[in-house]
Amino acid sequence: MISTVVIEAQNLQAFTAQAFERSGLRRADAQIAADVLVTADLRGVESHGVARLHHYLAHLKQGMVAAETNLTILRELPTTLTVDAGNGLGLVAAYRAMELTIERAAQYGSAAAAVCNSNHFGIAGYYAMMALPHNMIGVAMCNTSPNVVPFGGTQPMLGTNPIGWAFPCGTEPAVVVDMATSGISVGKLEVALRTGVSIPLGWALGENGLPTTDASEAFRIRRLIPLGGFAEGTGYKGYALSTIVEALSYALSGAAMSLNVTAVHGRGNQPTDTGHFFAAYRVDGFRDVDDFKRDMDELVRTLRSCPPQPGVDGVLLPGEKEHKTAIQRSRDGIPLHAEVVTLLRTIATDLQIEPIA
Repeated sequence: MISTVVIEAQNLQAFTAQAFERSGLRRADAQIAADVLVTADLRGVESHGVARLHHYLAHLKQGMVAAETNLTILRELPTTLTVDAGNGLGLVAAYRAMELTIERAAQYGSAAAAVCNSNHFGIAGYYAMMALPHNMIGVAMCNTSPNVVPFGGTQPMLGTNPIGWAFPCGTEPAVVVDMATSGISVGKLEVALRTGVSIPLGWALGENGLPTTDASEAFRIRRLIPLGGFAEGTGYKGYALSTIVEALSYALSGAAMSLNVTAVHGRGNQPTDTGHFFAAYRVDGFRDVDDFKRDMDELVRTLRSCPPQPGVDGVLLPGEKEHKTAIQRSRDGIPLHAEVVTLLRTIATDLQIEPIA
């Protein structure tokens, strides 16, 4: 049986923000960084939640990441920006860059920003969802350290390269796509290690270049398979998506290629120069907002009405499971694995702050 401790979301938010602030972040930035991580846990994406906090704090302590995140616009047109994040914390840099993107979109109807010299930014969906209160469609992407083999290859050369899209609806929950372009993220391997389970065949290659179900081996050598699976399957689709993210986050921004991003997740001692890409589109630039939301609601209900396969409770929309989980966890608290709680207690001791539990 997996041992967990349930923590109220607001308490976890306060603790995480305090830890970031004690580590040198400005208060407002600490609140942003904490919100990104806690939102991941609220939505059930434990692989990108506070379990990662010690990684971010270690990078700050070691000087690998700048405590103050200051964006510099390197190039701009009315609807496009290239931004240098100053090696700031990716969680904050991404938030600030998406803010700029939304501001430009509000003025011009749509906008996009490419970001260089940043770091790991957590869940892509968080930044895409920032557009929703503005009646906009949001997009977020990021390249990451090389943990994924190209389709048919055995050497990791691409990142998990997540992509996020968020579409506002009317009375239905927003449609939120938030996914790695690999079959799974590295964080999912960490979760498997914590829970002591084998990983499914098709997630990663082993040392011999063949698929493995050993989470420890997969985590150690980092040869994840593109979304879609093996060379004889449809992994070329995930490979293509990953390449798109790479082109927008690396080549368009001037950041490092995934193959050269070596310090993410505590590996290496140099700045990562991670790249991001963000976009926002005003719905009313295309049609009436209420009409769009009505049709999105119809789309959601139509897809949900599909008869489910045997053993499946029902068809869900992208992001719907996470939405329901967030409602439940906001009410009942966030279950954290005992190992994660131990890490948080160690952080509290190191930073001389009140422990979370």
